[in-house]
Amino acid sequence: MVIAVALISLSAYCDRNFLINSDRHLAIKIWSMPNVARTKLSEVMEQSRMEKNGAALLLQSHPANMTAGAGSFKIFLLLSLVTLLPTSVFYVFATSSQAAGVASAALVVLGLAALGITRSPETHQVLAALTTIVLISIGILSHALIAYYFQPLDFLRMVQSLFLFALMMVGSYFLRFAVFDNEFRVIDIAATGVFLTFVLIGIAAILGIRPIESVTSFNPVFPFTEPSHYALTFTPILLFMCARHIIVVRVLALLSALTIAYLLESLSLVVGVTLVGLVTLPIPYLAIAAAGLTIAIGILDITYFTDRLDLSYDSGNLSVLVYLQGWELATGSVYRTLGWGIGFQQLGFGPINSPTADIILRLAGTDSNLKDGGFTLAKATSEFGVFGFAGILLFGVMALRTAWIVRMIALGRKSATIPSILAMSVVCGYAIEAFVRGIGYFSGSTMLLLASVLYMNAVKMSDIATTLKH
Repeated sequence: MVIAVALISLSAYCDRNFLINSDRHLAIKIWSMPNVARTKLSEVMEQSRMEKNGAALLLQSHPANMTAGAGSFKIFLLLSLVTLLPTSVFYVFATSSQAAGVASAALVVLGLAALGITRSPETHQVLAALTTIVLISIGILSHALIAYYFQPLDFLRMVQSLFLFALMMVGSYFLRFAVFDNEFRVIDIAATGVFLTFVLIGIAAILGIRPIESVTSFNPVFPFTEPSHYALTFTPILLFMCARHIIVVRVLALLSALTIAYLLESLSLVVGVTLVGLVTLPIPYLAIAAAGLTIAIGILDITYFTDRLDLSYDSGNLSVLVYLQGWELATGSVYRTLGWGIGFQQLGFGPINSPTADIILRLAGTDSNLKDGGFTLAKATSEFGVFGFAGILLFGVMALRTAWIVRMIALGRKSATIPSILAMSVVCGYAIEAFVRGIGYFSGSTMLLLASVLYMNAVKMSDIATTLKH
């Protein structure tokens, strides 16, 4: 596995020329399609009088490259901060959720922007964003007050959570500029560094290296309290690596992640690796992978994973029971409130009946995942009713669309800028958290998701990738 990490690092370094050439080609393709952009291209080419220089100037004028001089290390630290600080606070201080860590990360992002260390939006953009966030907060508050008609409301918890949620949205808005508005090569190297960091985190966990012991978890992956939390954050970065790099890097990255998933006994990471493989590998490679896995299943002990595929109440497996509990909480909340929902951050504090929750309490002695629903779809549906269910389904459509575009990019049929690939990878990878295993609204991956969606909205989904002619 260490050799695989070294080979991935070497391949990513040697891939710089491909990155520069592909981005130059893409910049010309994108700007030359519309009439206005074609005029812009001709002006730049006339000014430089050389095709190569014209392409370079054009590349620098792209909206994703407005932050001059930003270093890969700075972006690497920023991405590491967002992905690791929330869970580190949760791990070290044994807080009830990652909300405190997310708030800390948001404040650091805002502080860096205020000091001019990272790129920040213009004043009128900030005012527009704050207005939107205030309106969203008012909408959430109004929804919760109406939900009070159906059942008691923990108003203090809701208000405190709403304040932290608004802070997370503000931090995510500034994160969109700080990360995605940088030179393409800078983002690529930084994201590769984050990938290697997560691989090293997985290796350390396999070796039993924990700088600090967790007081709440018996099987942590420092700084994550459990392997599934590690998998949720790792999957989008893994998808970016596989979509961005050549097939050799893809195979090495997937094999490394799958090995980590097996040794850590993380079904969530296995699901993540499967998703990434289906999105980025050509069909012949998928056939080879299927054959290889069939052979491996006959050799290796996979009882841990097969037990978690038994979606029945008699399985006695906590992971399965938590998933079933999520569906019971969602349907129970919708039924009790006539589809309205019980209100923001009220799951686990209202009289919603869940027979599976009683089974979990008897087996584990705790109300495991009662507040986060087990996965985001269950939590959003429970708290926002049909609105939450529809919202997550709309996200699912977006995730499917981005998955298709990323696949076309990985297969060489479309081309896109590095920040666009990263944003789409985050959106697609978050599908695991939305539909399989979630940790609530407050997480580093949610911050990255919001920043990615904001970037994609600014670029426009229809213009985010260009079809290549072969």
